[in-house]
Amino acid sequence: MQLQDAQGNSATKVLYLGEPLTAPDNRGFRTADTVNATLGSKTYRLILTEVLPFPNTANPNPAKKTAKVSVAAL
Repeated sequence: MQLQDAQGNSATKVLYLGEPLTAPDNRGFRTADTVNATLGSKTYRLILTEVLPFPNTANPNPAKKTAKVSVAAL
């Protein structure tokens, strides 16, 4: 997910659905669907709550793909 605030600060974050795993890039342990992002002096929590249709090998290219993400300032 690419994030950008009104001042032009940007960050790229990866969100996952599924079980908690060791995070890539040596970021430590993460929950499967939650990541914090800092833009300028503000930090936000992003939570991936839904991906439709859920990715599968039966239909790898569905017509419409959506993701629901909640964002909260910390």
